[in-house]
Order: sequence, then structure tokens, then C-alpha cells
Amino acid sequence: MRKLLTAIALAASLATSLGTAHAAVLTFDDVPGGSIQDTYGPMPAIYMGYTFACTGGPCDLGEGYNYLAWIDTVGPGSWEQGATSGDFTLNNPWGGTGVIRAADGSDFSFDGLWARAAHEPGPRDVTLRGFNNGAEIWTQAGTLTDVFVNFGAMNGAIDELRLDFGAWFLVDDVALNERAAAVPEPASLLLAGVGLAALGAVRRSARRSDRSTRA
Repeated sequence: MRKLLTAIALAASLATSLGTAHAAVLTFDDVPGGSIQDTYGPMPAIYMGYTFACTGGPCDLGEGYNYLAWIDTVGPGSWEQGATSGDFTLNNPWGGTGVIRAADGSDFSFDGLWARAAHEPGPRDVTLRGFNNGAEIWTQAGTLTDVFVNFGAMNGAIDELRLDFGAWFLVDDVALNERAAAVPEPASLLLAGVGLAALGAVRRSARRSDRSTRA
């Protein structure tokens, strides 16, 4: 029995190796080509494995309007709106709905973020929504003012995070946990192979023992 359990455990490692988790906290303080003191700019095509866009309202006017931005919000010369870590936040300069997706299209879980209104202090009622294949998985309601508030983790794998926060919002420390298919490493393949071989050996031994008993 011990050999059987060991074999099953080793074989199960193959399934584990086929899926890897990529946890990330998006601080916007290290945006490639961005995060420049006392200024702001469009988010790059990919940051920390994720893409950023907006839809609806002015965003639908097309290029030059359909983006989210990094922005310096701490210190002299900045917009001095504050941040929950570092000096930079994610900014929606146009309105509409902010959209965050994994660059490779994989699913991820939402583990929390901080948000506040910018320029127009509110209060404003907002929603944070998670979608998967176009279907809404969960919704979290909140109110934005001129102070950062936390939106907590939600259950359920999503492939799109929608920030229905209105115009001029700031977001910081977005915690996401991506689940992506990956090619198993050689060591993992070897481990899985050993497990499967051991499982086969145990089964063959059981069959021989059964035949001996019947004889």
C-alpha cells in the first residue's frame, strides 16, 4: 500500500508541473520605459505579464484615448494625489472602464487593490468586476473619495478585471495570481515518469500475486 501511495503521489506531480502560478503585485513604480519622476505616460504593451486598456466613453475614440497611464503621485512636482506604496500609481485620464488582462490570455485570481478618485474627490459609487470568457464571475461594490480604499480578494478564476471607477481614478498595488499552462521542467518530467513507472510496477506485482493465489 505504501508503494502504491508513493507512486500515485509521484505521478500526480506531473499534473502539478503542468500548471504554474505567477503571483504579482503591480506597484507601477518599475514600468519599463516609464515611472519617470514628476510626469506620466501610457502604460506599455505589457507590464508584469499584464495588459492595460480602457473601453467606453472617450476611450472608444481610439488611439490616443484608449489607454491607462502610469503617473507620479507623490512628492514635489508630482500630481500629489498620494500612493499606497512608492511614488507611482495607475491612472485613468479619460473615463470609461479600465481593463486588465493577462498578456498570454490565461486565467488569474484577484487578490486585492487600492483605489481613489482623482481630481474629482467624490464620493462616487463604483464597481470592480471579474469576467471569464465574457461571463461575469463576481462583482465588488465600493465608494471612491480622495482617500485610498481597499478592494479585497475575490474567489473565482477570471481572464479580465474591469475597473468601473469612472473618470480620473488612481489604482495602486494590484495583487493578481496568474495560472498559466507551462512546459514541465526536465526534473519534473523525470519525477513524474518515476511515479508512473512505480505505479505500473505495483499493478503488475498485484496481478502476479492474484494469479499465484488462484493457482
